Amino acid sequence: MKHTWIYFAAALVATACMQSPADNTAELCKLKFDSWVTLNRKSSWEQTELGSWIMEMDKGDIANQSVEDSEKWPYLRIEYTICKLDGTISKTTSEDKARQLGTYKKQNWYGPQFSSRASGGIYAGLEELIGMMGVGGHCKAAIPGWLLNTSRYSSGEEYLKNLSSDTDALIYEFTIVEAVSDPIKWQMERMKEALGSSWEQADSLADGVYYIQDKPASNPDTTFTSSSKVHINYCCRRLLDNAGVDSNIADSAKVFGTWSSSSSYSASQINWAESASELTMGSNSSDVIDGFAYGILNMKPGEKGRVYMNSNYAYGSAGSGSAIPGYCPIYFEITFLEQ
Repeated sequence: MKHTWIYFAAALVATACMQSPADNTAELCKLKFDSWVTLNRKSSWEQTELGSWIMEMDKGDIANQSVEDSEKWPYLRIEYTICKLDGTISKTTSEDKARQLGTYKKQNWYGPQFSSRASGGIYAGLEELIGMMGVGGHCKAAIPGWLLNTSRYSSGEEYLKNLSSDTDALIYEFTIVEAVSDPIKWQMERMKEALGSSWEQADSLADGVYYIQDKPASNPDTTFTSSSKVHINYCCRRLLDNAGVDSNIADSAKVFGTWSSSSSYSASQINWAESASELTMGSNSSDVIDGFAYGILNMKPGEKGRVYMNSNYAYGSAGSGSAIPGYCPIYFEITFLEQ
């Protein structure tokens, strides 16, 4: 009997879709979501004011670390898994789940991701749930398609009214790991922790870029002109877990899990310049991130060192691929080769 009802409900939705006018997007979206809820809802589920369904929730430390105030806590670090309504995982920050799915890569970042609560940041349905919680809170909820946008309205009806495309609902399971008021200050604290006693020895190359010399230059008096070509070897690491994410050294790339048979592993050519913004790499004069450039411009032949940088001098709020998340401080181990 249960299977008969499922087939009947699916057919009912399909028939409604065929019979409804093409511009009645909101009605079709709501009909599909409501039908899924009817078929799957458990007695413990609770519906939110805007229309999501909470499947399970531990509110966390709302007494001492509530994150309801988005102006006080404009950034959150969140771990999450996103599923389609049929249970298919579309995205996850969990290493265990990535291994189960067969998508795990050694160089990828698995862990909390920064989420901005500013305009255009977190989805409305997700923000509504977050507003009920505190740090350490965990939630699993089905969020309808009309709440999977970054606009803000006062009611679920308004979200439906302004829905422009038939957006599929999703199931979000997430944990609020940390609330952050200033991601750059947060990164600075992480750099100080990572460097420990070496922090006092670091040279400040810019407000957010720091250099530690590991081996002095063999030719410290060498000078270069804007037409000079120098060569370096490097390894790039995430400061958050010290994992390697890039290198022009074959053996290091193999250890990092980034080695590719199509890549040529050799010393990188640096095209010298008077400022970090003008320095480029390779025969095709590719741009490099500012923090990396500051480090190289501070070095001389035979020198080895590490240059640490916050995301303003690296990959910003967007990060770089799956290896470097947004607002991630990184550092380079650089060997400035003899000329």
